[in-house]
Amino acid sequence: MSDKNSSSACVEPEWILHHKFDTGLNADSVEFCTVDGYRHLLACGLYQLKEGEGEPSRRHGSLLLYHVSEESACASVACSEIHRIEDIDGILDMKWFPHLIGQRPALVVARADGLCCIYSFALEQQDSAESKLIASCAVADQGLSLSVDISPSSTSEHAVVLTTTSHGDVVCLHAKKQEDDADTVSYALEEVARWNAHGFEAWYAIFDVQDPAKVYSGGDDGKFKAVKMLEDVAQPVQTVRYDVGLCAMQFRPEHPSQLALGGYEQIVWLFDSSNLRTPLSQIDVGGGVWRIKWKQSDPSLLATATMYNGFHLLRLSDDLEFSVLLHFNNHTEGSLGYGVSWKLPEAEVAGENVCKGSQSSAGPVCLLATCSFYDHCLQIWSTPLGERK
Repeated sequence: MSDKNSSSACVEPEWILHHKFDTGLNADSVEFCTVDGYRHLLACGLYQLKEGEGEPSRRHGSLLLYHVSEESACASVACSEIHRIEDIDGILDMKWFPHLIGQRPALVVARADGLCCIYSFALEQQDSAESKLIASCAVADQGLSLSVDISPSSTSEHAVVLTTTSHGDVVCLHAKKQEDDADTVSYALEEVARWNAHGFEAWYAIFDVQDPAKVYSGGDDGKFKAVKMLEDVAQPVQTVRYDVGLCAMQFRPEHPSQLALGGYEQIVWLFDSSNLRTPLSQIDVGGGVWRIKWKQSDPSLLATATMYNGFHLLRLSDDLEFSVLLHFNNHTEGSLGYGVSWKLPEAEVAGENVCKGSQSSAGPVCLLATCSFYDHCLQIWSTPLGERK
């Protein structure tokens, strides 16, 4: 499947659609794996509220795993579903661990039943995989786990995970390896710190990439908070209040003091972490910003999931001015743009590609996956525009 967005045959398209999938349930989270050799893996999280007369409502979900390979430099992209986990509670957010867990790629998941879970995946063949729930921890009694982040100080033996809840809490968890042999990998995921950071939903929280003891969070109460964890106690550092809920943030690659922030106000802000009151730059993207993703291999590029206004690729200039590079609005009108992820190119060692199952590292420089709510849609597309300075 290939669809080009172009007004003339002589004009290079802004984007090329390679695949479009109906996910069945509403799609709200999508993540390409970032581990060398496994960057062809794409996870898509689903969430749907099911209500019936005389029956309690349930936030139903699934996790879909895809194999995405860039087959040539002429923008040919193959994609196939290789595994799914069904009949679980809805998924709100996901992150791949930046390293293997027991020699396998692993995904930490925020679920609607209040659990924070870790799944590992065994890739039997190119077209199939097996999953295992290796750890879980209840973080929200009668509530939802809303987001996840992984500390940059984490290792394969001991990881530190951050999650947020619908009760306004930010929770820090330690994941420690218990067993590791040819057939068994298990982790203990336990709570080590918790603080009530927000009056309503705590939509998102992240670790400071320079100081993992420092945590930033945003909530439905419009507060943007920074705290310092000292002996598992959160000490307030700074709080800034906005008029709308805040639900997206990420530090800029290669610029560890700069972070982007987004929320319901349709604005993407860029801050220096030392001053959360005065933005370095900002841009209106015409829709609430649910997710923000910097391109790890190009810190001038930022992708946004822009709720009712599709998806945007932004360019940040050397003098810190944002501009809109591309507006991808190929999802159904009325749907919510909730998930976006960049595919990283596979690393090469001594000229040899190390990918487990991916056919080639050549292909589109800017390949992305986006997913949307209400039209339950996952799309994989590329653009040549990100190559231009």
